[in-house]
Formats: sequence, C-alpha cells, structure tokens
Amino acid sequence: ANSQAGDEQGTYYTYIAEKTGQLKVRCLSSSVSKYGFFLYNLRSYAMRNTDEDGQKDEEGSLYIVVDVKKGDKVQFNVAAGRRDDNSIPAGTYHFEAILTEGEVEEEEVAEKVGYAITVTDENRNPISGVNIRFVEATVEEGAMPVNAAAVTNEKGVASAWLPKDVYSASLVVPKGYSANTTQFKLTETLTALAVKLDTVVDTSEGYTVRVLDNNGVAIPNVLVAIGTGYGYTNSTGYYTATLNKGEYTAVVTPPAGYVAEAVAYPFPADSNYQNIVLTAGTAEQTGVAYTVNVMDGSGNPMTGVAAVYTKDGVPVALAETDANGKIVAYLESGEYAVALVSSTGSELIYNHDDATLTAAKTTTTVKVSVNVGGNDYETAYW
Repeated sequence: ANSQAGDEQGTYYTYIAEKTGQLKVRCLSSSVSKYGFFLYNLRSYAMRNTDEDGQKDEEGSLYIVVDVKKGDKVQFNVAAGRRDDNSIPAGTYHFEAILTEGEVEEEEVAEKVGYAITVTDENRNPISGVNIRFVEATVEEGAMPVNAAAVTNEKGVASAWLPKDVYSASLVVPKGYSANTTQFKLTETLTALAVKLDTVVDTSEGYTVRVLDNNGVAIPNVLVAIGTGYGYTNSTGYYTATLNKGEYTAVVTPPAGYVAEAVAYPFPADSNYQNIVLTAGTAEQTGVAYTVNVMDGSGNPMTGVAAVYTKDGVPVALAETDANGKIVAYLESGEYAVALVSSTGSELIYNHDDATLTAAKTTTTVKVSVNVGGNDYETAYW
C-alpha cells in the first residue's frame, strides 16, 4: 500500500468477504514512523483501527481483526501520520491479510439512512471527483465514530448509507476551486446538502530570463531562482518559472568562467521577460562560509533545494544543496536571512528562525517539508 504525501484521506481498498469468519490484517512493515490503519465493515458498521502504538501479535506486528459474513464489503484504509510541522509524508506499507472461516455472532444492524452532499460550481455545474468524509458527530467515550468516505460522481453527488445519526461532513477542495467552508453538519432530518465551490481563475504566468555573454551568446547551465522555485538555463540560455502574476526578482549565480554585475535582477513592471548579461572572468572565493544543512522531517539530507541569502531584504547569493543536503555561500561577515526554494517550484515549509545566520552563527540546520496545499503557511519571498 502506498499513501501520497499530503493525502489526509489516505489510501482506500475494499474487499468482499468470500466466506464468514474473522478477518485479520497485520502491518509487517512501514516506511514512516507515524501511521494508522483501520478496517470498516460496511454492513455491520463494525470498525477497528490502530496506529504505531497499537496492539501487536506474538511476532511483533501491529494487527486488527473484524468479524465478517460472506458477501460483506470491508473497507481498508491506511494513512501516514502528521509530522511535527503538521505536514503529511508519503508512506509505503507491507500488509498481510488472513480470513479464518468460522461462526460469528449476529450483530444488530442499525437503521440506515442515505446521507448525500451535492457539489457544484457557481454556475450550478456539477463537480466530480471531490473527496468527502462523513464522521459520526457524537460517540461514547472510548468508542470509534462511524465514518465513511465518498467521492462525488458525474452529477456532483457523494453519498453514504449510514446509521441514522448526526454527522460531520468534511470536504477536500479540489485544485482550481475555493470554498468559504469545508465543514458541514447533517442530521437525522437534514440528510442532504448542496455545496457551492467558486472557480479560481488561473492567473499564473511564465516569467522568463535569458542569460547571455557580452557578445550575445547564450550561456547554458546558469543557476537561476525566481519566486518559490529554481533551475538552470537551457542550451539556449532560457529559464522560465510559472508563477502567479506579481512582482518578482530573478536571482542568478554565474557559472565558472563568468562574473555578474549583480546577483538580483527585478523584472520590469510591464514585462515578464528580461535578458541578463554575464561577463567572462573569474570571481575570487572570499569571505566567511555560511552553511545551511537541509533535512526532511525525518532528519535525512534533502536535495533539490536552493538558498537565496538576503541581507537587509536584498538577495546577495544563491546556492544549491549538494548530495548531502549542504548549501554553502561565501559572504562578508554579517547577518543574513535565508529563503529556501525548490527545484519543483513547490512552496517549502520550515521554521524561518532556523534560516537566519549571523557572524556568531555561520552554520544552521533547517528541517523542510513541502506545502501540498490546504494550509496557510508563512512564506519567504524577496
């Protein structure tokens, strides 16, 4: 089983019981330290769940069991737990399932009610593929709430047959839409709701630089950062970043054999394009080594990250992680703020207090995760 980073819904599988008995699922291994999984019998509403601190069998594997009757549909779900910075990593798990045939006690089946949410845009067009979870609002202490996940169909409807009760419904807003709220209440009498999502107009634009020498010849493989991303110029000297419309500055590190008059090049107010000219020459490596060690939430070195060093809000250097997650820039002794950017352009989440360097603190370690959406995190721009 594989769960994607940032997927609060986790990964779902369903199984139709081939015979009556007891279904046991064991987690033999997990790539993440925090995770949880559960079994949910959609007929009896019996749900069993556990996490990394749950009960283990004689072989030391986490496990859960649930009674099933032949033909019962059982839902299985696994998801990684949140890191300390509230992000959700991807996870890979190895499970073993065993169905032992035998008699099971007859369970009382509660009266079922159809609960539904219809999702449309501002023009009342249905929106399919929206993830919605229904969770029992009030439960006894120590009991697990009845819950179910559903996805809107081509008519924009997500529904679930649940015991008659009060439920909280949460909606995951898909890309390209916005919502005033994502939490809704359904009751024994109010079993259906219509939810409107607003279409978000894509205002992204391409911001392009071309790096040339004094003779107008393109310079490839120049390190360039714009907005939340960075990359290298191609064989014709171009680098483009797709960003929301705004004011941006291109930050450049000249390759070996070239020097630049500046590090930062603001885009003209009326243009998304600019040429940057580098001069042939050799730059001396002088000053103090200011080092940033970049790690993921598990403490492993992280690559594909670059650092824009700024002094008094002005970029003064740009450098990329090596294979060990280390970034080094040689600068005059002083105080610098570091803005971390990603090779994919994704926003990086980190403690900005850790990304500050001074004359007395020339080395720092920053733990980073990727913002997958849905939260308002502080962002460092320049």
